[in-house]
Amino acid sequence: MTRIGVTQRVEVVEEYEERRDCLDQRWGPLLRSFGYTPIPLFNQIDDVERYLTDLELSGVVLTGGNDLASLDDGSNVAPERDAFERNLLEFAIDHDLPVLGVCRGAQFINVHFGGSLSAVEGHVASVHEVSIDDPPVEIGSKTVTTNSYQNYGIESRDLPENPQVNGRTSDGSIEWIEHENHPVSAIMWHPERSSPSEELDRRIINQRFGNLE
Repeated sequence: MTRIGVTQRVEVVEEYEERRDCLDQRWGPLLRSFGYTPIPLFNQIDDVERYLTDLELSGVVLTGGNDLASLDDGSNVAPERDAFERNLLEFAIDHDLPVLGVCRGAQFINVHFGGSLSAVEGHVASVHEVSIDDPPVEIGSKTVTTNSYQNYGIESRDLPENPQVNGRTSDGSIEWIEHENHPVSAIMWHPERSSPSEELDRRIINQRFGNLE
């Protein structure tokens, strides 16, 4: 069974004085369409290593939502999510589990490996072309149109050492990174939402998780 752990955003419901872990329902059908079993992951876990070991995951998706708490002007931050995902990513690397980061997940991966983020304009609720360079999957084109929903992006100056950059927008913002030493992919667009890059999305997901048992 290919069990894919899926992280959740944190939403504050003041009426009930609750901090809720939430997940876009579209992630379930998307991952099930590949034959995977999606497992929502909870942010408030004390013994993260034991929790993840017990789940016997085959891979991990770091989803979107919530700015990183380390950003000076971040909004809707969730320090507990940052802490959990830091432990989760370290666990995945230590156990050679494949990881796909999406939007915030891509930002988190970049920062985790020593990079930073920059504020971007014109990337919220829009579509744009991404120029593709030396992709690890066959796509048959040098450009692809993707959706976009982020206020923060990754510029060349934000990169950690030795990344494999596979896609950029016309304004230079980096949209797709593959780690050179670990099975980690990071994309800035959302494959679970309406996506003009659906074919590429499926190839990336299948390339990262496809041969797991």
